[in-house]
Amino acid sequence: MSDNRFPAREQSLPQAEVSLLRSLSKKTERNQRALELYTAGWTLQAIGDAFEPTMRRSTVKYWVDTADAQFSLRLAIPVPNGEAPKGRYIRKRPKSPGISAFHAERLAHLAPIARQYRSGMGLASYQGQANQEFNTLLHTLYEQYITIAELARASGVTFRAIARRLGR
Repeated sequence: MSDNRFPAREQSLPQAEVSLLRSLSKKTERNQRALELYTAGWTLQAIGDAFEPTMRRSTVKYWVDTADAQFSLRLAIPVPNGEAPKGRYIRKRPKSPGISAFHAERLAHLAPIARQYRSGMGLASYQGQANQEFNTLLHTLYEQYITIAELARASGVTFRAIARRLGR
């Protein structure tokens, strides 16, 4: 859809808009209104929550994707503003400060050794200690808002391997 939209996270549609959505009798009108709300910044979840029973995000996404082809007439009722405060996107996690050269080098050194660790080995083994230090360093950096992708690149392993170690 639109690359310029900034979703209004964790906001509910106004009651007047909920009533309007529920009253639309034609699928084409409902789909068009969903598109207008989505373009205005409302999340798929907020639009789906307006219905009884609640519609899944995938269903609402289908409505949004098919709206233009089905119905081109705009409803006369203005769309409520669903933008985030000050019209900007609000990140769930703060922006990553980046990995220092020291930490990147340490991750790259520990990753291949930690990969050799198996549960039968003792924690006192070289691989066990490397595995423990690697996991501790990953958790520490992740708590400092370093992204999983950055940690994976610095370690030379896959995103999934780091996510698994972090429990994500």
